[in-house]
Parts: sequence; structure tokens; C-alpha cells
Amino acid sequence: CAIIVEGNLDVITAHKFNAKNVIAVGGAWLSRGQYRLISRYTKNIRLCLDNDEAGATAMEKALRTFTNKDVNIYIRTVPKDYKDIDEYLNKVYGD
Repeated sequence: CAIIVEGNLDVITAHKFNAKNVIAVGGAWLSRGQYRLISRYTKNIRLCLDNDEAGATAMEKALRTFTNKDVNIYIRTVPKDYKDIDEYLNKVYGD
């Protein structure tokens, strides 16, 4: 599967904790080109976007975009007390 996050720091932190299949979209949404590239490698996509308005909007757009497509889309969220996956991983699993 591919785990899609918003920013580069999210990817770096995920790799620090041995999650190697994490990809940053570099913003709040996938372009068509990014979608096509990712779907060539996997049909299982997990979205773990930020806990903010932009992240919520992107999640809604993802559900519309991926409906009836040839991929399995899963929504993963960090607990509401955390801003993003970087913050969550560092506070829960960090030094």
C-alpha cells in the first residue's frame, strides 16, 4: 500500500520509524499525474492527511475522486490531539 501524507516532514518522520511506503503530496491534494503514478505501483492507498481544514477538504475530495476507480482507498486519521502524522509519531514513539 501507499500511505499518503501532506508534507515532506511527515515522510521523513515516518521513515525514521521504519514506515517506508509513505509519500508526500506536497500540499493538500494529489494531482492527476501523482494519482496515475501511485496507482501503477499499488491499488491500496491510505490517506493520512493533517487534522485541519485543508486536510478535511482533501479527504472529502479524495472520496469523490477515488469513488468507482480501480483503487482501494482507506482513510487513516491521527488522534484529534495531534496536528499531523509527524507530530503524532514523534510524541508517541519518539525519544
